[in-house]
Amino acid sequence: MAQDEAPKKKLRRGVGNRTPYAKDVQAKAERKERRRRVFEMKLAGASYREVGRALGISFKQAQLDFQRELDEPPPGAEEYRRVQTKRREREVVRLNDMGAPLRKRLEANPNDLEAQKLLIDLSAAKAKHMAAIESMNVRKLPEQHEHSGPGGAPIAVASAQASWADIVRLMAENEKKAGS
Repeated sequence: MAQDEAPKKKLRRGVGNRTPYAKDVQAKAERKERRRRVFEMKLAGASYREVGRALGISFKQAQLDFQRELDEPPPGAEEYRRVQTKRREREVVRLNDMGAPLRKRLEANPNDLEAQKLLIDLSAAKAKHMAAIESMNVRKLPEQHEHSGPGGAPIAVASAQASWADIVRLMAENEKKAGS
């Protein structure tokens, strides 16, 4: 290398002629800040076109930034979910423990209306907590539906060329068979 030549910038490996890593980090921080500003302006009532003009971006980029900011979980969301799940699990255990003496009371006297009502209330509270635990821990996946005939049996179809009328007739026949 000659004395008057400047050293070449070190580029990241495997990504072609990209900018150095420090610039990537800076660009990411700028995008995050832009998304935060888009979000604040939208919450203040600005249209996407107004937001785009104010920030020097297209209205479509403003829409994308707003949606991405909505989709991004807030900082600490995972920790909050974990803590709330543990808290609700402890509450379910506590409600189970509270129900044990009530179940014994009902075994001794099945007509004890007060014990029945308390046990029903405990069960409703437990169901509420368990539903909350499930909603916090389940990713929203597309629903899958499985269709079957009576008693869970497969729906019988005579041929690949069956009409809807044939299918309905066969289903009715299967229901009659299952009922008898």
